[in-house]
Amino acid sequence: MDIKRILFVVYMVVIALSVNASPIAFRRIDKNHNAGIRTVLPSLEADIDDCSIVLEVSRYTGIAHIYIYDANHTVMLCDTLQVSGKNQVVLDLSHLGNAQYSIEVVLDDGTAYRGNFEL
Repeated sequence: MDIKRILFVVYMVVIALSVNASPIAFRRIDKNHNAGIRTVLPSLEADIDDCSIVLEVSRYTGIAHIYIYDANHTVMLCDTLQVSGKNQVVLDLSHLGNAQYSIEVVLDDGTAYRGNFEL
């Protein structure tokens, strides 16, 4: 391999390592469930980088309503995701400024999941 190819490979590795996607921790806001058969709970995972959130919802069938709130609880972004088992969406945050935000995912049964992040 010549020196240009080696430098190109090293450059690509450095770029790949510099992408810092941070996970967002969700907490479930319980709906009043009456006692009954224990079901498998949906799973939500979100990773944030500089200008986007990748949100994945799994073990769920239905619509997930997604809201991004600022510190004043103003809706800055809303979206919906149709899920049949597992699906993901990329939310573009490039229009938001550097601040604290909350993400809320509300499922069809009213169960909400919330997490906080900072840009």
